[in-house]
Amino acid sequence: MGRIPSGSRKKKLKEAARHWLKGGSGNFDTDDAAMLGDKADACVVPTFLVHPDNWQAVVIFTAASTQWRWYEQHRMGLRYSEVKVLMDVEGVQDMKDCMDRIRIMEQEVLDVSSTM
Repeated sequence: MGRIPSGSRKKKLKEAARHWLKGGSGNFDTDDAAMLGDKADACVVPTFLVHPDNWQAVVIFTAASTQWRWYEQHRMGLRYSEVKVLMDVEGVQDMKDCMDRIRIMEQEVLDVSSTM
């Protein structure tokens, strides 16, 4: 733990961020993952899969959807003090790892929204 995800896990974080930015649901159904049984290697989300290592970061990222800093009509980034409150509420054990994952998603939203 405590490392920035690479490869497909990082790609999945970016996909989750793009899905959220384009109006995708932030409501996750963990019952879908339970139906997959012991062979499940990812949690099911309505339109894409989230690797279990990324699950907590995706949940907190979507919960922070009202915590963006804006300048004129452009997103500038998340309010990290508010993200930390959410991590405290959710009982995140490895805050640095979770924050690294949230920053990947945040940067993807900023990159994609700058081209919209």
